[in-house]
Amino acid sequence: MCLLICYIFCKSIFTQAYCVVLLGVGIWAKFSAGFPDFLQQYINQYPLSADITKDGPYLLIGIGITIIILGLFGCLATCHRKPSMLKVYAFFSVIVFFGEVAAGISGFLNKDKLANTVVVAYRTAFWSYNISDSNKAIVDYTQKNLKCCGVTNYTDWGRTAYFTDHGLPHSCCKVRALCIRENLKNLTAVQDKVFGKNKLLVIILEVYTLGLT
Repeated sequence: MCLLICYIFCKSIFTQAYCVVLLGVGIWAKFSAGFPDFLQQYINQYPLSADITKDGPYLLIGIGITIIILGLFGCLATCHRKPSMLKVYAFFSVIVFFGEVAAGISGFLNKDKLANTVVVAYRTAFWSYNISDSNKAIVDYTQKNLKCCGVTNYTDWGRTAYFTDHGLPHSCCKVRALCIRENLKNLTAVQDKVFGKNKLLVIILEVYTLGLT
């Protein structure tokens, strides 16, 4: 019984930490300035499910709050050492566990499709940066908020039509005031003034590559 109580207590603590992260991401996605407009442009441009992308923040917030409440209930049950409360907590924990397993299986089965969709969509927006305002908004928002530049790094811009006329966009700059126009057209001079790799895209590309092998 003592070991069970210790296990439940420790599990509750880790669950709380995990769900606070989920809740934070959901709140950021819902209330971040400019995020809704960016997401709407992304949905209009590329074949991602509108329902999933629009409801994603609400889903994360809902999951975070639900499991936080469950975790607090687990801590309360542990402190009071009431068998009935522990049984209720165990019951809901089993439901959550199977839900996580189902979500994991679904994510594994669709990882290639999702990764490929994101990579292709971002690459399309990047290489068509100077063609439409929606592509420009997608790339600028991604670079500013993820603190990255290009698809893999800032040198990708050197092969674009936009770079020939304008150089790197200001959304690549760590500090905009330091990115003078002359430097933006010189990849060597601007190297230490712009963001580095697009970490999110690099990770997705690696996952997608592993999925194909």
